[in-house]
Amino acid sequence: MNKHMEINQEFIAAAEPLVNFLRKHKHPHAKIIVDQTGAELVEGTLSTGAAYDGSTPEQTEFKRGSNEAAQYIKENAPYLK
Repeated sequence: MNKHMEINQEFIAAAEPLVNFLRKHKHPHAKIIVDQTGAELVEGTLSTGAAYDGSTPEQTEFKRGSNEAAQYIKENAPYLK
């Protein structure tokens, strides 16, 4: 086995407990960011749901913080209630 494959297998073994933790305890949008100083659990609780495409805020379906976005979240994201 070459060094690259060995490192890949070690990475997979190290990441598996974090992936299992997310699957067991968090919703599908949660992420864990790991660096050399620690780990951070990130739960995107509010998002526009779209990548920036160069359009103006008036051209987007939902504006951050708008009542329509809040209503949509209440109706479609029960884990945030």
